[in-house]
Amino acid sequence: MRMNEEQPERLPPDEIREVMLETVKLLGIGTDEAEQLLLQCVRYFHNHRLVHHYAKELGLELGHGIANAALQVYYDIHRHGGDWGYISRGWDEPGFRIGQVLTVPNIHLSEFRRRSEHLIRNSATRGITITIESEQHTARFELHLTLNILDGGFNPGTLMDSLENLFAFTQHLGKIIPCG
Repeated sequence: MRMNEEQPERLPPDEIREVMLETVKLLGIGTDEAEQLLLQCVRYFHNHRLVHHYAKELGLELGHGIANAALQVYYDIHRHGGDWGYISRGWDEPGFRIGQVLTVPNIHLSEFRRRSEHLIRNSATRGITITIESEQHTARFELHLTLNILDGGFNPGTLMDSLENLFAFTQHLGKIIPCG
């Protein structure tokens, strides 16, 4: 902002609170529903602040952040310039998901099937779930790798351990089946 540009006047907290309460009244919802929705909004701000704080503390870079009807939190995670996956949380989920999406050319599908028992067993011992998504008209399929961290266990150490665990498995998987 330039020095001579005026900053918009900020409302004092009591006026902001009044506008928020009036908005809730205009929606015509009951107090229970209003309380639930406002608590979701509080958790939204809390969780975004928490993710940003932990990322900074751990030297992680966050990118491509979104929030929508399904996701309260979503950020791509990068470390040392590399893609380390994502962190997400749905509005009604009990914690965060750490994940990675890998694209595998269909020519490697038979190799994946042949090695799938080993890969699934290896991922399960790490707490990682593998989901396969494929579309008929594409020449590839996607592997969605996810790891859950419940609210009570979400802290910088658990986040970094989970990311390193996921990254190590992703590297292991890449040595067995070419993916990107």
